[in-house]
Amino acid sequence: MKALVYFLTLLLVAVSCKSKKSGSGYVPPATTTTTTTPPRPPGKPEPNDMRVVIHEEMLNKMLAALGNISGKEPYSALLMKDTCFWTLIGPKIRLHPGKADFEANVNVKAGPFNYTTPVKGNVAITYDRVKNVINVKIETAVVELYTKFLGKKIHIKDIDLADQFAEPFTFDGPTATESEMEFPMPDGTTKVLLMRTSDCDLSVVEDMILVPCEMEFLPKPGATPKPAPKPAPKK
Repeated sequence: MKALVYFLTLLLVAVSCKSKKSGSGYVPPATTTTTTTPPRPPGKPEPNDMRVVIHEEMLNKMLAALGNISGKEPYSALLMKDTCFWTLIGPKIRLHPGKADFEANVNVKAGPFNYTTPVKGNVAITYDRVKNVINVKIETAVVELYTKFLGKKIHIKDIDLADQFAEPFTFDGPTATESEMEFPMPDGTTKVLLMRTSDCDLSVVEDMILVPCEMEFLPKPGATPKPAPKPAPKK
């Protein structure tokens, strides 16, 4: 009799957990993305002299190179305490016009149950003009962890995989582009010019992050025209 009462208690707890936490279906949070730098001043034209390009393929090579990403989460359900284990499978960043998404599958082991579920999240892509870096930040990627009892789905907890990517991926911006150019002049001297970027922006298009820039050419500070080389003496 005591065993029957205990079984009925467990069954009621399972139904209660299902109705309160998971309902008839799990609805992940809506996703939004941030993919641009602050807006340019009105009337200021877009830079178009040169551009830096970061391809989606390169970002995903970087994610693949991180190797195995996994974790564990303690939980309490049905008067039992246990730990579930999860592993991130095939994480990717997808670039589309004006937005970026995070996609992956997550394998979860909770007690005797083992399942794989998809996850989708937000990626913020910005260009810091002051620090001259392009930031790619996974902001949210929420996945539901659950187990089952008597065929009933029991919600354990939600975890945000973005916590595994606390710092943004950063890439050097184009303002690091600076080089000297020497030009022979008609008077026989050589003038030295400094070529560098002067204004950069950021946009996201299909498969690519673009950072277009304006270029400026200035006489190298402190440089004086070089005299023409003397011809070699005739033998």
